[in-house]
Amino acid sequence: MIDTGASLVLLNFETAQAAGIDVDALVFDTPVKTASGLLNIATITVSTVRVGPRIIAKNVEAAVTPKGLDHSNLLGSSFLAQMDEAVVSNGQIILKQTR
Repeated sequence: MIDTGASLVLLNFETAQAAGIDVDALVFDTPVKTASGLLNIATITVSTVRVGPRIIAKNVEAAVTPKGLDHSNLLGSSFLAQMDEAVVSNGQIILKQTR
């Protein structure tokens, strides 16, 4: 899900683990206010975020939620800042990247 109001890419614990992130090394010490209330997250830098075959962002600031919380994965501004254009058209967001 794309969230233009989110500063970072947000991964739930299970997605982070499936992506190969060393979840045992994460420190959940950064408090953030979410729509669900206050939450402590672990901040990380993800080397590559890929959406489909052509959209690739490098060295993206991200956060991981603690295990067991039911949070959606979000693509926030730390990802969107690497796009050249994001256009909403017919209920879809079209990402363009030429860099």
